[in-house]
Amino acid sequence: MTREGEAQLIEFCLAQEAAFDKFEWLRFDSAAKDELAAAARCMAGRSDVDAGTRIRFLHIAKELVPDISTVAGLVKQSRFDLARFSNLIGRAHRHALAAS
Repeated sequence: MTREGEAQLIEFCLAQEAAFDKFEWLRFDSAAKDELAAAARCMAGRSDVDAGTRIRFLHIAKELVPDISTVAGLVKQSRFDLARFSNLIGRAHRHALAAS
């Protein structure tokens, strides 16, 4: 994934945290389906995500890549840098909170 694609995915995930829309996930084309599913699983694992949103993130990850149910499996398949993505999401989230 390019840095530009990564930035778009981070922005998308933060917007989806605030206003989840399943169909937006299915239309998002700046990342491969397995990368998008890994990002959704990452978002589901955040401690600041409410239970309802967590469930929606887990469901969309499963819909995007039905045959892989674990984060480790998604990371391996997509070569998704989960630690980096999680760190960048955290920073972007803190920045958004500070700006508001």
